[in-house]
Amino acid sequence: MSEEDQPPIPLKPALAPAPRVSRIPAPQANVVSLVPRAETVGELVRKLAADTTKIKWSAHAFERMSERGITDKTALEVMRKGSPKGKVEAGRERGEWKIKMAYRPNGRREVGVVVITVRTERLLVKTVEWEDVT
Repeated sequence: MSEEDQPPIPLKPALAPAPRVSRIPAPQANVVSLVPRAETVGELVRKLAADTTKIKWSAHAFERMSERGITDKTALEVMRKGSPKGKVEAGRERGEWKIKMAYRPNGRREVGVVVITVRTERLLVKTVEWEDVT
C-alpha cells in the first residue's frame, strides 16, 4: 500500500481559547433592604450598654465630649435610658446599624449619642452632642 492509498491522518484541533461569552446579569427583582425598626435597635443599644466591656468609644466621640462638656457617665446614661431619635441607617459593614439615642438626664439639656451596633455583640460610639443646638 502506498502513501496515497492510506487514509488521511486526522489533524488535531488547534488549542484556541473558548469563545468569550458575555453574561448580562439578570435584572434585580425589586430588592428591598430590610432595616430594623428604630425601637428594636434602641432596645439592643440599651441591652449592650448595660455592660461597659461591650462599648468602644471613637476618638471623635471623646473629642466632642470634651468640647461640649458632656461626661462619659452622661453618655452611658443616654445609651442605657434613652430613646431612638431619627432613622436607623445601615453601617459600613454587614450587620451594623447606626442610630442616635437621645435622653434628658436629670432634667438637663437633651443629649444625643450616635452609636453603631456591631452585629448584636457590641457598640461603637461615634459622637456625642447636645440636641438643642441649632
